Amino acid sequence: MPMMNTYLTNVWKLSLTNAAGIVNIWEGSSKILPIALAYLSDTLMSIYPIHLMSTIVYTIGLGLLAMSTPSVLSKFTGTCSDNQPECIGRTQRIMFFTSLALMAVGISGAKFLKTELQLKKMKIHPKLPDSDILSNIAFTIGALGCTIFSGVIKP
Repeated sequence: MPMMNTYLTNVWKLSLTNAAGIVNIWEGSSKILPIALAYLSDTLMSIYPIHLMSTIVYTIGLGLLAMSTPSVLSKFTGTCSDNQPECIGRTQRIMFFTSLALMAVGISGAKFLKTELQLKKMKIHPKLPDSDILSNIAFTIGALGCTIFSGVIKP
């Protein structure tokens, strides 16, 4: 989502490193969550309820992302409707970060279903290929390590 960096730097007035850190954590979590969904699929549900749940969660996340912009909820939150950092209130920030988490679950659900259906088509049924697991773990550890150890994101 390259547009997310632009939005965070232009509207929220974050530095490019902070914006990239937020986007990297979001992308890393969406790459590692298929492992959790595979576990849920094995223990509690089949793949189709997981896909339905992730689609619904992704749709809710997109709605929250759209509502987190200053122009949508300005009348209800008492903030201005300009795309300026002072117009983004606590409610918009909570909705924005919640939407990122929900969309990460939704994206990982789509990746999980794609992998499962490809494996069923090949008549092989392990949950995830080892190379995907290793690349997801390496990407997430790298993204988290870069943001945590370099002190990019400050509370």
